[in-house]
Amino acid sequence: MNKVVNFSDSIVASLTRETYMIRARCISICSSIRNTKDNTLINRLKKELSMLEIRRFELLRNAHSLKLTKAIDPLSIDFLIEICKRPIN
Repeated sequence: MNKVVNFSDSIVASLTRETYMIRARCISICSSIRNTKDNTLINRLKKELSMLEIRRFELLRNAHSLKLTKAIDPLSIDFLIEICKRPIN
């Protein structure tokens, strides 16, 4: 039995997965920063953390834009907005 996935559902699902992957990577980076004494590595990890935070805010902005279109299930968009707003730490 084939299941047809709505295009908008796959967009929201993809953005939600990306948000969770960003969150998991940020947690890993924070742990690595706490466990290392190498300043070069700390600086690189902080830059990566900053880039991930920027991406998370981009995803939040995109989610708000999708919500304004009213073409996608509002519950899915609200869920995406909620997980984008959650603090990483």
